[in-house]
Amino acid sequence: MNEPLITKHGAASLLGITKAALMKLVRAEHVPYVRLPGKGEVRFDSSDLQEWVNQHKGGDMPATARMTERHEQQEHLRKRPEYLAECEQVKAEMGAIQARVDAGELTPMALVPAQRRWLQLSDLVNKIDNQFRNDLANSCPDENLRDEWSYVSELKSSVYTEIANQKKTLERIENNIRLIKTDIGRLVDPEAAGVHPSDFKEYTHDNAYQKRIDTKERELRVANKSKARCEKIIHDLELKLQEHETEKQRIKQEMIDYQED
Repeated sequence: MNEPLITKHGAASLLGITKAALMKLVRAEHVPYVRLPGKGEVRFDSSDLQEWVNQHKGGDMPATARMTERHEQQEHLRKRPEYLAECEQVKAEMGAIQARVDAGELTPMALVPAQRRWLQLSDLVNKIDNQFRNDLANSCPDENLRDEWSYVSELKSSVYTEIANQKKTLERIENNIRLIKTDIGRLVDPEAAGVHPSDFKEYTHDNAYQKRIDTKERELRVANKSKARCEKIIHDLELKLQEHETEKQRIKQEMIDYQED
């Protein structure tokens, strides 16, 4: 990322719409955005927004523009292995940064650049694959295969969206768990809660004190159960996604065989 992220005010101005209209697009996942850790504030990349605008332009594209776009697609397809390799490298970097965040050496914000680069690379690879598959599907003379391809593609897209939604839910649950653990830690350690050492005995023997701990521990158990359920849902959806991808590969091969015949 060469340019700094912009706020919703700047993004709305760039697109020529109101902030309310922009946030409606964000909630519907129709426009690219970045959700920052912590309070979940939203920021935007101006280059991503420009690309999004280009993708949604109406009217017929001039022949020279179509040729340029086709050349870019072919170039991306050629570089796909490089993108995949970089994607894995960034993923490893994210793991190393996360370990330092967990150890308290870095803040969660340190993860943002690597996360953003990984999402950009993953999105680019997905676009390359989708373009290649769509070109193949559109050129296939067999209508039944084309219909089957469209149907499975819609199923896969639906599952992919649901996985993204569940991962956001999981992130909120994990943030809540961290907050509850922090609260419990402050209760268990009176000094961390700002209680003077001379008042420790009175503080820890107060009935309300134990009730607060019990309440937080119940909240933690409920949150952990919610996390386990959410992780199970994500796991099942990812298995379903793999099934749809396997089915698409089968249809793809049938299209290739059909055209070769």
